[in-house]
Amino acid sequence: MVNPLRGFISQDHRLFEDIDEEGEGITLYEKTGVKSFLETIVDVIRGRTESVTIGGDTVVVDRASAEAFFDRNADRFQGVLHEGMTMQEKLLRILGLKEREKAGFNFAGLPRGLFEETAFGGEEGKKLVIGLVQQFLSLIDALESNGFELPQLRDMIFQSREKGYLQFDREDFFTEILEENKHRLPELGASSGRPEIRKLSELLIIRLEEAVGGSA
Repeated sequence: MVNPLRGFISQDHRLFEDIDEEGEGITLYEKTGVKSFLETIVDVIRGRTESVTIGGDTVVVDRASAEAFFDRNADRFQGVLHEGMTMQEKLLRILGLKEREKAGFNFAGLPRGLFEETAFGGEEGKKLVIGLVQQFLSLIDALESNGFELPQLRDMIFQSREKGYLQFDREDFFTEILEENKHRLPELGASSGRPEIRKLSELLIIRLEEAVGGSA
């Protein structure tokens, strides 16, 4: 069995370049000759590298490069990687995210299921908003740029960061946003952020206007 991490190694022997904030990835050692093999052995002895073996196939990771990668991307992996994880556990966790990304789960973007037409799964799954803690926090940041205030929702999501993945019933999620902003309608707008954020802001404002009008 070939180590599945090899599917994410670039031509210059770097792992996960495409999801690194600076595009550097994690440096790997390749045993291409006697000299490089001996150098690798010395580096292992000195603790400069670490081997990650899956299915009997091993990749050798430059430890300093890996730790720098994790530090640079700490916000992106909040709730996914935890203190105390081994190098192999961290890489396998990121590998799992990349595999989900191949299946349509873009962990660098917004939570999935914000709109019914972009939801996926069975009938029940299509009613859910699903994503990483950092995705939800990024969504809150984006909504705040349009005047929404969501301190309670932010706190609830942040307190769930150890879970990694979160899911909410879409209607319950929207209701929480509307409840926190039912007295802020004049301050809300839908002109800032990427198209999905503007669309969501507009939808929430319309629903809030309907709710306020219905209670008048």
